Amino acid sequence: MNVRTLESRFSVNRFGLIVRNRLLDDAPAFATTAAAVFALSLLFLFLRSQVSLHGPGAWPVLIAIGGVLLAGRAFERMHNGAGGTEWLLLPASNEEKYVAAIAVYFVVYPIVATLSAVLISALLALIALVLGYGSVGVWNPLASLHPRESIDYVLFASFALAGSARFRKIALIKTAAFSIGWIVFLGFTGMALLYFFVAESHEALAIRGRFFMDGNIDLPAWKTSVLEIVAAVMKGVAFASSLLYGYFRVAEKEAVDEVQ
Repeated sequence: MNVRTLESRFSVNRFGLIVRNRLLDDAPAFATTAAAVFALSLLFLFLRSQVSLHGPGAWPVLIAIGGVLLAGRAFERMHNGAGGTEWLLLPASNEEKYVAAIAVYFVVYPIVATLSAVLISALLALIALVLGYGSVGVWNPLASLHPRESIDYVLFASFALAGSARFRKIALIKTAAFSIGWIVFLGFTGMALLYFFVAESHEALAIRGRFFMDGNIDLPAWKTSVLEIVAAVMKGVAFASSLLYGYFRVAEKEAVDEVQ
């Protein structure tokens, strides 16, 4: 590193090294989980079980759960005794450390996990073919992944990052409790909007009754658009707030440790 790099607040070289170190730290957990998924899927395949971990709809869920779990331990070393000292002494700024975590769990991990899932599903399909079980299919992420699911994953991963920066112990469980509270709030807000969108009439009351009984209701296009906009705004606010909160918690923790 030259003097200019050392004095800069954000260095691409340092950022790349932090990303590399984070990937190396998470690699054992990722590899163990992938091996476990493959082993269980192979067992279900041998047993010709109807239960499967590798169905087209299962892969996105498994990838999302894995990413949230990894993001939930992103800053655990920062809270941990000797690990906290090692974290503090890393030659990188708060911005580099935090943005590196965002890059890993929002971009790098989903790509690596998706490619790994395709590889595992291809191996399972090949084994099934060799054993004469017929084709079980190779997972096609382009046909299974949807933008809304990706947005939801990024949102929950941002919650997990913030929780990891905030809580020292059982961070993921505590974060899940706050996340559930936010989901409940969103649900009540949506229900309230639906309730007030329908005019006071016998027909409206019948529509409300159908909605509360089976969850199905037909709304005019503009009202549906309003609900979607409100949901998108609330998700955007939650996402930005969690990222900012997590960053300031990391910065505060490092400032306190430096003083001590």
